Amino acid sequence: MKRTNNFRNVCAAAAILSIATLGLGATANAAVAPAAGVVSAVEAAPDYPQIDQDTASLTVHKHLQPEAAENSAGEQLNPAPTNKPVSGVEFTIQKIDGIDLKTNEGWQKAQALSKKFAEQGEAALTAEALKADGLSLGATDAKSTENGIVTFADKKLGLYLVKETNTADATVDDAKATIVSSKPFLVTLPMTHQKASDSEANNKTWNYDVHVYPKNSIVEVKKSVNDANKNVGDKVTYTLNTDVPVASPKGKALSKYVVMDKLSTHVSVTSEDVTVALKKVNAPGAAELSDPDDEFKLVGGDYNVVVVGSDVKVEFTPAGLAKLGKAAQLPNTYKVQTVITPTLKSVPVADEASGKVAGEIKNKAYLAPSSEYSDNMDLLPDPDTNKPVKELTPAEKDNGVKYPAPASDPVVTRLASIQINKFEANSPEGKLEGATFKLAYCPVKGEGQEATPEPTFLTVNDQSEWTTGDNGLVDIAGLHVNNFANNADETNNNVQGQTYCLYETKSPAGYELLTEPIKVQLNQAGEIRVLDVPNVKHNAGFQLPLTGANGLLTLGLAGAALAGGGALILVGRRRKAQD
Repeated sequence: MKRTNNFRNVCAAAAILSIATLGLGATANAAVAPAAGVVSAVEAAPDYPQIDQDTASLTVHKHLQPEAAENSAGEQLNPAPTNKPVSGVEFTIQKIDGIDLKTNEGWQKAQALSKKFAEQGEAALTAEALKADGLSLGATDAKSTENGIVTFADKKLGLYLVKETNTADATVDDAKATIVSSKPFLVTLPMTHQKASDSEANNKTWNYDVHVYPKNSIVEVKKSVNDANKNVGDKVTYTLNTDVPVASPKGKALSKYVVMDKLSTHVSVTSEDVTVALKKVNAPGAAELSDPDDEFKLVGGDYNVVVVGSDVKVEFTPAGLAKLGKAAQLPNTYKVQTVITPTLKSVPVADEASGKVAGEIKNKAYLAPSSEYSDNMDLLPDPDTNKPVKELTPAEKDNGVKYPAPASDPVVTRLASIQINKFEANSPEGKLEGATFKLAYCPVKGEGQEATPEPTFLTVNDQSEWTTGDNGLVDIAGLHVNNFANNADETNNNVQGQTYCLYETKSPAGYELLTEPIKVQLNQAGEIRVLDVPNVKHNAGFQLPLTGANGLLTLGLAGAALAGGGALILVGRRRKAQD
C-alpha cells in the first residue's frame, strides 16, 4: 500500500497544479480549461504504477480564435476546431530544469512556480529568480507551424515554458496575416487523461501526447477614401476599420492599441478632423457596421488623438484598453473605426530621385494591436515615396517590441490641372488678357426634365473664377481626375460629375464671348491639360456702318450744304425775274 499512497500523493499535487495556474488557461482559454491539471480528484487516483515513461510529446495547434465549446485539458479535440489554421508561426519551448514530475516535491515546485508566474509573468522566470528556487531554464527548441500544427516530440518529462516567438511569417490561406501573439504559458509533460476519447482512461492513465490550442487573433487594417469630385481645397474622408484582438487573459485589457495614419504632406489635418468609435460587425464578413451598446461606446477619456504635421495617431488609454478587451469577448466582432477628414492642399510634383508620382496623393494606415508592435511613426515610410520601413530602435527592442506596425493597402487620390491659353482667333501669337472663366461639372438633363439644369460652379482652392494674364494664360490646379474616384476606376465617364465644363463669363475687351462651354476630361494624374481657347473679335471683325456722332455731323454738313445751295438758286431766280 505504500506504493499506492505515494502515487496518490503525486496525483494530489498534480491536481492542485492546473494548466490555468501555469498560465495556459489564461492564454489558450478556448482549448485548455482552468481545471486542466494532471488529475482532477485525489479520490479518483487508481491503484497502479506511477509514471513509467521518460519522454512525452507536445503538439501546439494554431487556429484563428478557436471557439471550442469546451477546453481540451491536454487532449486532442475531436472534432477539430473549424477556425482557419495559421502557418508560419514560430513556437519555442524550454524545460524548467530542477523539477522532477515523478516526485511529490517536483509537483510542489511546479505549483509554487506557477503561482509566481501567474502574478509576475516572465519576471518569475529570469535566471536570477529561478536560481533562488534551485531552478534554471534549459535549452530552447524552436519550430514553426505547418497548416496550423507544430509538434515537439520525444521531450523529457517536466514543466515547460511555451512561447510564441515569431509571427512575422504567419499566413492564413497562403496569404500573409498579422497575428497578435498568445501569451507565454507553462505546461506539464505528461498530464493525467481528463477528457480522453476512451472515457475509461480518464483520471486513471497518464497522457504522454499533450495537445494545446492557444487562442490567437488575426488583425486587419482596412482603409477607404471618399474623394469623388473633391478638388484641392476640399475635404476628403478616410475611414479606417481596425480589428480588436482578443486579449490574453480572456476579457482583460489589451496591452496596447494604437491606430496610425501617416498622411501625405499634400493634405492638411488637425485633431478636430479625427473621430473615433467602436463599431459592431452585424454578421461575419458583413461590411455594414453598427453602433455598440452604450457600455461600449467610446468617450474622450478612452483615447488620445495626437497630430504632428500630417501624422495622425490615436492612442487608447488604460480605460479604453479595458473597454476593448471586454468588447472582444462578446459574440459579435468589434472594430475600431477612425474617420479622418483632411483638406487637399496641393498637387504632388513628380520627383524621380525620391520616387514621388505626379498628381498622386496616397497613404496607408497602420495599427499597433499589442505591445509587440511598434507605434513609432518615424519608422513608417514616407507615404508619397513609399520608402522602406526603418528598423526598430534598440530602445523598442529592449522593451519587447518585435514587429513594425502592420499596414493597410494604400489608398490614392489622383489630381490634375487645366491651363487656359487665350489668344485671338487665327492669330495664336495675339495673347488675350482679361478673359474670365468659371468651372462646373457638366450638367446633364435627367429623366423627366424638360431642360438641362443650370451649372453649379466650383470653388477650387478658395477660388471660383480665373482670369487670363497678359500672357493669355491662367491655371486651374488641383482638379480630381474624371476616371478614378474613391480608390477605384470609374467605368462611365459621361455621368453627372464626371466631365468638367469651362464657361467664359467675361471676354477680353473687343472680343466676343464663347457661346458654349468647353468640355474637359482629365484622365491622367499629374497632367496639365492645355486648352487653346481662341476668341473672335467683336462682330466677327466686321466694321459696322458709321451711325454715331461723326456720321451725324457729316450728314448735317451735307444737309447744310444742300440747304445753302437751294437758297442760292432761289436768290438767283429772284434776281433774274427782276431783270
